Amino acid sequence: VQLAGAGSGRMRPHIRSGASTPSTASPLASTCRVAAHNHNLATVASALAAAWVARSLGTVQTIVGTRALSGALLIPMVLAPTFGVAAGIYLARMMLQRIGTPLRQSFIQDVADPAERASVAALSNLPSQATMAGGSGMAGYLFEEVSLAAPFELAGLFQMLNAVLY
Repeated sequence: VQLAGAGSGRMRPHIRSGASTPSTASPLASTCRVAAHNHNLATVASALAAAWVARSLGTVQTIVGTRALSGALLIPMVLAPTFGVAAGIYLARMMLQRIGTPLRQSFIQDVADPAERASVAALSNLPSQATMAGGSGMAGYLFEEVSLAAPFELAGLFQMLNAVLY
């Protein structure tokens, strides 16, 4: 089970699209749009570096390491004292994910029987898609009933558990 994407998939289009016009956008919305733009630019480098890192460390070790570190970074991100620090930690987390995700997908396709690759690809993304579908509601409940940090901490723990089980 992966809860790392819980809720984020639903917010990204609104942050990037600029739901309000620049003249009426709040300073936080403008800052979030700039942060999302910079995040997308910076993660390109890590996606391009994925093959080099895998050759250096080994594919499985890279997948496990990046997933574990990415999950572990959710906790300090929540505890960050300022938005800038949290955005920096988030950027580091996303860069790690951009290394691990294509490697995991490639590795799964490599070990799958050629006749079953389409089914394997669909099924390998199912846990992530299922948690994205239910994650927003669960995150909202945890925000209101537990704490603002709880969804992130829980997602980090699930992602680290996922890395250990991988």
